[in-house]
Amino acid sequence: MDYFEIIKESVEFIERNLENDLQPKDIAEHIGFSYYHFHRIFKAMLGNSVMEYVRKRRLTCAAHRLISSNERIIDTAVNYHFQSHENFTKAFKKMFGINPAECRRENYNLTFFEMPEVSVNRLREISGNITMKPQIVTRGSFKLAGMRCQSELKNNIIPEFFTKFQASSKEIKNQVNENAFYLLCECLCFNSPDSVSETKFVGFMSREVSEINNLPAGITSKTLPAQKYAVFMHTGEAGKLSLTYDYIYKTWLPNSNYELATLEDFEYYDGRFTGINDPDSKIEIFIPIK
Repeated sequence: MDYFEIIKESVEFIERNLENDLQPKDIAEHIGFSYYHFHRIFKAMLGNSVMEYVRKRRLTCAAHRLISSNERIIDTAVNYHFQSHENFTKAFKKMFGINPAECRRENYNLTFFEMPEVSVNRLREISGNITMKPQIVTRGSFKLAGMRCQSELKNNIIPEFFTKFQASSKEIKNQVNENAFYLLCECLCFNSPDSVSETKFVGFMSREVSEINNLPAGITSKTLPAQKYAVFMHTGEAGKLSLTYDYIYKTWLPNSNYELATLEDFEYYDGRFTGINDPDSKIEIFIPIK
């Protein structure tokens, strides 16, 4: 699977549909790919999440239209799928520093977000070369028992949720390792393209168990099937995990001989994890591959 071709095709699809109702699942379905993993690859390679890219391109196209035509501002806003004049004005001013009316009245030198160069060769060039090889392992099926938490990308409450989980997890029976836990991101839920920072996700914090029975209140279970994984070691602050994920999806994966499997990736925390702010803390990242 050529991930560079996937990104190139997805950008071209987005550009053709900026004036249409465009949802994240539409883009993923068009290229025949899991949206969960596509989101990570797109952001790693282009520096913006999928819907951040859509929002910035729509605002840029709207600015061009306001400057070059007499179309009513509200019509331009609706054309590029902003829900209201107020919503459009707020997003426009946040991106350009002026409101749409000022853009039309004054000869401002705006900084536009134009379509990037997305040739396959260019994407290969910016992806770099493999500098860190993961360990390839195959895990048999295993059971997890834990708690789910809904959070946002902007206001991530997972660190605070960990404290609650630690207390509740003591009641889980049949634990395989009481000093280790797993964190899975089960789904991403988008609102509108102009509220990317409010993107929600569901995290499943859990412990491995030998049997699932007599679960305490608030604890649910999940069974992961046998699967091959590429395992990466993140060393350092948990707040810098995104840099490791960027490397995995931008550099390692496109240059590897593997494809992503449809399962979720997950993070594994054991005795080597010594705190979210410790520069020597270690977290393993399991990426499902085939």
